[in-house]
Amino acid sequence: MMQQACAYGKDQIVDLLVTKGVDILNPPETVGSDAEYRRSPFIIQAAKSGDIKTLEAVLKHGGTLTDCGCICLSKKKKNVVISNVIGCAAYHGNTALLKYVLERMPRQDAEIETMEHQDKHSKGAYQRELFKYTPLMLAVAGGDGNLDAVKALLQKGVDFKVADEQSNSVLHIAAVNGCNQVLDYLAKNLKIELFQRNKLGETALSICQAQKNAKGIQIMNQFKADYDKSKSIAEKLMVELVKEDENNEEAKAKRKQKKWRNKINRIAKAENISPEEVEKRLEQEEKLRQEEELEQKKAEAEQEKQA
Repeated sequence: MMQQACAYGKDQIVDLLVTKGVDILNPPETVGSDAEYRRSPFIIQAAKSGDIKTLEAVLKHGGTLTDCGCICLSKKKKNVVISNVIGCAAYHGNTALLKYVLERMPRQDAEIETMEHQDKHSKGAYQRELFKYTPLMLAVAGGDGNLDAVKALLQKGVDFKVADEQSNSVLHIAAVNGCNQVLDYLAKNLKIELFQRNKLGETALSICQAQKNAKGIQIMNQFKADYDKSKSIAEKLMVELVKEDENNEEAKAKRKQKKWRNKINRIAKAENISPEEVEKRLEQEEKLRQEEELEQKKAEAEQEKQA
């Protein structure tokens, strides 16, 4: 009965059951009416209901916000996914309760990663789905109905550049789960690499294409057009900068050559000899100067060696 009271947000029944001697710290192993129920603290079950008063009732009678437990079974393999109340509220899109606990828990609890293990009732090979997901990643994976929960977590300042063990970003996760509203919001509002590839070489766009998600393709193609345009502008600017540098170097060389010719002409006129003779003499003097500098450096190196 306590499990049902928590699951359906009945805070007064929680209070009543505690007065009748029900142990708030001892959740049942099984619930016959719920085939997907797996044992987890009552605080997690209250978070799943989304009812703040029920959560407060559990806290009042000894529950704690730091408890972790099963928040769901994964969609495909039905693995047991374990997180805290923030992760639970995020995954189930309970935005009001999510904001409530975010204000009362340390920042690091909003970054906690899930644990995941194969359920005892599962058959076939174990394959992880939501392993090491933060509450933000859980909110994204939960569907478009979680958009407000996603916004609440981002407003709290959680890390949005997180990735799972396959290098899937929040954009990949939104695309995999067909969450087009979330995908659109994330792409528009986050300073994130829109076409980042995961370990399989997939982008959010290629995932949408593989799933024949027309709306997702439209969203990402819009950003791809902007990305390509921006990239083209950047490349054009780089070409112009390189060309400008080359022109500057060329102009610098021309000024140097002009200065050199003027010097030669002044000396030639002053000494009443040809510019060719002056240039040859200056080149010889420059060569001698360089040889003297080289000899000087050798002598200094030898002195240092002897010292």
